[in-house]
Amino acid sequence: MKLEKQPTTIGKRIFLIASDYVHADTQELKDAVVKGKANMTSGTGTSADYVKYWDRAPEYNCTLPSDSGKACTFPKLFEFSQYDIEANASNNNSKCASSLLCTENWLSFANDWADYATGGPSVEMWMNSWNKRHDDKKRYCSKSDSCGTYGYYVGSTENPDAFRTSVGDSDPLYFPHTTSTFSVDNDDENEYCDGYWLASPFVYDYGSFLGEVRYEGEVYSKKYNSDYCGVRPIVCLKSDVKLVKSSETLEGKDNAECFELVK
Repeated sequence: MKLEKQPTTIGKRIFLIASDYVHADTQELKDAVVKGKANMTSGTGTSADYVKYWDRAPEYNCTLPSDSGKACTFPKLFEFSQYDIEANASNNNSKCASSLLCTENWLSFANDWADYATGGPSVEMWMNSWNKRHDDKKRYCSKSDSCGTYGYYVGSTENPDAFRTSVGDSDPLYFPHTTSTFSVDNDDENEYCDGYWLASPFVYDYGSFLGEVRYEGEVYSKKYNSDYCGVRPIVCLKSDVKLVKSSETLEGKDNAECFELVK
């Protein structure tokens, strides 16, 4: 398995994110929606192909660690170090985030190389990865569990208090498309996507918003039932999978570094 970009690591574990938004008709995504009782629906018209959002908040999906004895697990490496999602399980944004975080919902995305998958990165994981690659443009998050502002703030300084932050960057690993419309032939009006969901509650409007990574280079607070947002699942590879720098190059990209995953 060859990669153009070096993947994100946490400790000795390697994480991969889907290279693009997942098509709404992909069977694995349909399976995840059913398992998580997510109440997620597809877009219509110009957002029919890649958009997934909640038409109403789902039941809270159990997200306890696997050693808790619960059937539905929440991977320890994704635990919120700041915001307590379970203590705020009655909020709609916690319910929606739990359907993305519950590993049982996303088993179809984890192949023989992977331990588990989730429906997207948490905001802390996203920023951890971003800050490792962009030391000059670091971004931060901080929690709020005050009435009316349940979730995360984001910003360019520590302990931020804003509901959006712009990095002004078009790094395709984090922002797959620098315009909101994308298609192979550039004229398919159904391939419109504003960004992808972060598996984290965000502040604003009494616990109804989640994080979104917008195409133009923003991390943003967006209401769970807003359309024009898709998903990019995260996969945690097995502990015996190693990353090595390859002497080969990727087809059509002779000058780019190439990394290889091996067992």
